[in-house]
Amino acid sequence: MKRLRLFLLLAAFGAGLFQLHAATSLWRVSSGETSLYLGGTFHLLRASDFPLPEAFDAAYADSTTVVFETDLGAMQSPQVQQRMLAQCALGGGETLRALLSPEVYAKLEAHCQKAGLALAAMEGFKPALVVITLAVVELQKVGIAEEGVDMHYYNRAQADGKAVRGLETPQEQIDFICSMGEGDEDAFVLHAIRDLEESVQHLPELITAWRRGDLETLEREFVSEMKRDFPRLYRSLLVERNRAWLPKIEALLETAETELVLVGGAHLPGEDGLLAQLQARGYRVEQFDIAAAPAP
Repeated sequence: MKRLRLFLLLAAFGAGLFQLHAATSLWRVSSGETSLYLGGTFHLLRASDFPLPEAFDAAYADSTTVVFETDLGAMQSPQVQQRMLAQCALGGGETLRALLSPEVYAKLEAHCQKAGLALAAMEGFKPALVVITLAVVELQKVGIAEEGVDMHYYNRAQADGKAVRGLETPQEQIDFICSMGEGDEDAFVLHAIRDLEESVQHLPELITAWRRGDLETLEREFVSEMKRDFPRLYRSLLVERNRAWLPKIEALLETAETELVLVGGAHLPGEDGLLAQLQARGYRVEQFDIAAAPAP
């Protein structure tokens, strides 16, 4: 696993190696007498990846509110979907073929054909939407379902009548999605399609690292190479969004309630990650180990 798992990060918008571990990608953040749970997630999983680590269920049961990156229900609505398609459309008669170099376009076309996608039908859209579509199709071929950790707990919260909130609005997420790769389209597309086959091959290892809360592996595979090879994407995908979320997470720590905050796993590790940033602000951050937690 030597290249950035950009392919998996894109599918997040958006494991066979199932093992039980007490510690997982879940942390307890405390300030005095108040606390919340902060969990890193995989947005898309296979049926074999369930049940999820027991610690997530324990944190969910202990929380009155579940906070996601955005309003997941709204993101699935036809109105928001249409808004995203409109915003991700190329304007002024521009086409994908004209935007990309002939070499990169040919490689993208070949991958789309292999996946059973008609690139001609997506000529009027920005590269980000095309690559996301390709990534989702390829993941579905290896049994990845649309329900990952986030949607699993969103559906449970809806059924249980728990309050749900978002760290950013659907429009903010649309703005981010549609702007990915702008100004660096060839490199963005080329890296994504080169990463495709290797990402699928090593998916079980990546999910195992997530299940274990292995920050070193998650940082190496999802953060370090993005920071080096795609500094603008790194800033927009992780740094800027993390900075925007921090005050909202801090506000949650001022309430008497306990919240479960779920964000993509790439937002947690590294010096710009939420865990390090919260520690730097003086909060106590501990990996939640259900085996070591006191009995209720």
